[in-house]
Amino acid sequence: MLSLWGDTWHLERGGAVKDAHSLAGIVEGCGKSGKGILGAALCLRSPPVYLDDAWETARAYRLRIIEATRQAHPLPDNPLIYEIADADAVSGVADAVSFDGLLNHPPVAVMAPRGDSYSVSARSPQGAGKDLAAILSDLAGTCGGTGGGHYSRGGAKIPPRDKIDCFTSGFLEVCA
Repeated sequence: MLSLWGDTWHLERGGAVKDAHSLAGIVEGCGKSGKGILGAALCLRSPPVYLDDAWETARAYRLRIIEATRQAHPLPDNPLIYEIADADAVSGVADAVSFDGLLNHPPVAVMAPRGDSYSVSARSPQGAGKDLAAILSDLAGTCGGTGGGHYSRGGAKIPPRDKIDCFTSGFLEVCA
């Protein structure tokens, strides 16, 4: 179980949720579902009356990520980029597809259309030697969008949609 979950952290002065992993999952699910105030309320030790709604929101978010991950498929000409339909799920799906158990694999990205643009989220494993913040900033800028993030995690917005080929070919070239 420890290899699946890792260390457990008991919050002695926590509110209604005593396990740090569970609290983090609830806060993430609430935030990504547009109910950040609900997650924040739990962090501020609000009354447990909000707990059921928070757990349900987190559960629904996880099910949404699972479904989007099931439907994710790599682009035919680019095995490093997956496309999904739900732009609000790109970050969660990027986390899921980047964790494939291999120690050395190139960065991966997940993209989804959002209006007249694309939302992109990318992940790079430790040791890949790829600075996604710099890569996404430069590449997205070249393609008419914006991007950035951290060394191993980043995101981009590529407008208009006809510039996505510029991004996907550039990502493959830089990250393969």
